[in-house]
Formats: sequence, C-alpha cells, structure tokens
Amino acid sequence: MKETKSEMREFKTGATRENDSTKLDYEGFLSPLALKRYAEYMHEHRKQADGKMRDSDNWQKGIPVDAYMKSLFRHALETWQLHRGHPVYGCIGSLDKTMLTRQETLCAVIFNAMGYLHELEKEELQTADGDAADVMLKEFLEKGGAGNIPDYNTCEWESKNFGGRRCNRSKGPDIDCLSVSCADCIFVIPQAYGQENMESAS
Repeated sequence: MKETKSEMREFKTGATRENDSTKLDYEGFLSPLALKRYAEYMHEHRKQADGKMRDSDNWQKGIPVDAYMKSLFRHALETWQLHRGHPVYGCIGSLDKTMLTRQETLCAVIFNAMGYLHELEKEELQTADGDAADVMLKEFLEKGGAGNIPDYNTCEWESKNFGGRRCNRSKGPDIDCLSVSCADCIFVIPQAYGQENMESAS
C-alpha cells in the first residue's frame, strides 16, 4: 500500500481510499481480548441483591463521580496487592472469601474509570449543547425573532408540550397557545434550531 500526494491510499489491488491517518483507530487502540473479558465481568455482575437482572447499560443512568472514585481506589488497591503477590479475598471489608484474580480487579478498575469518564464527557456535551442553544437563540432574537419568518402557519414547537399546554398551529384552530399571535411566538423559529434546544431555551 502507498499514499499518494492527494492524501489517498492506493492498495496493491489498485483500489483507493482516502488517507485515514487523522481518524480514530479503534481497532488498533482497543484489545478484543480485554474487551471480551470486561464484557464477561460486566455480565457476571448484572444480578442485583434482590435477584433481578439489571440492564446492561444501567450504569449510564448516572452514578456520582465520588462513588466511582471511591470504588476505583478500592479496586486499584486490590490490583496492587495481587500484583505484589498477596492474595485478595472478595471485596475489601466484605465477608466473601472467594479469591479474586487480577482480571477481575482490573475489570472493576476499568468499570469505574469508564463510568467516571462517561459522566465527565456527558457533562461536557450538555454544557456545549446549552451554550450552542443560547448562541442560536440570541442570534435569532437579534434578527427579529419570529417576526422575521415569512410563514407563521407552521410552528416548529408543534407536538411538543409546554407548560401543560400544546402548540399545534398547523393542525387546526382549536389550539391553546402561550402567545397572542404566531408573530410574537418565540418558538416559531427555524427547524435547524431543533426542538430539544427550544425546550432548553424556555
């Protein structure tokens, strides 16, 4: 395989593709062996104390980063002990006498590190989305708001509940609206703004 000056890859077969040197290489960065063992660890721990099976993505509903940090430290200490050749039985402070393996404690470390990182990334995305929504709303209002849109008959707030009332102007006259007219409705804004951003802007 060779790379041409046009940043294209040319394979021995003659096939070409664009250069992927700037793309994230998941196949190279991640280990299928480690991921498979981690998935097995996660599946083993899906059973709750009440006997029910939690959803595989239950953790993504949100766990405080402080809880992740405390658990991460406990399992990192277990891994350190095992690395030094000291046996570790069950969780620290528990009555479980099952001997742990480095694979298990490392998977626990990965879980807590991933969960902590997930919460940080989620918070950053929410902040970025909120900032973008504020900027778009500000620009919209500076351009004259709804009064600058020629067609007031279709409201982009359509089918969304707001304050217990429904704005559905394009479906008929029996509408309960927050505004005196479509012209002064802040929610009659371009589709590009997005319904979720409208909700946050309110």
